[in-house]
Amino acid sequence: MKHTFIRLFSSITLVVLLAAVTGCGKHKAISRMTTGSTGGRQLSVVIDGKAQFQTRNGDHVVTFRGHELVVGNERLVVDRDRKSFGIPAAAKKVDIEVSDGVLTMSVDGSLLIKTPI
Repeated sequence: MKHTFIRLFSSITLVVLLAAVTGCGKHKAISRMTTGSTGGRQLSVVIDGKAQFQTRNGDHVVTFRGHELVVGNERLVVDRDRKSFGIPAAAKKVDIEVSDGVLTMSVDGSLLIKTPI
């Protein structure tokens, strides 16, 4: 009986220690890019997960998990014309976020797009 109690206590202690070491929360990698000024506007892109940022012919290109976003002066192109959204010419700030499979784009603080990707 005493040995059973010691084994049970040891097992519970091990589980508690493993939970304390590994933590309870989930942590995601987040990729972020902010430009000072692109064509007179500020661009901010936040992707949950790993992403690569580059420029191509004056456009900003973001690739992640098999997707590609191309942010130009007049439009946002998703996955090579699978979806395309206009960006107002007068826009001063463009915020793009991809989180949990949903793409959102706000322009000057107003939500313009919210769509699954």
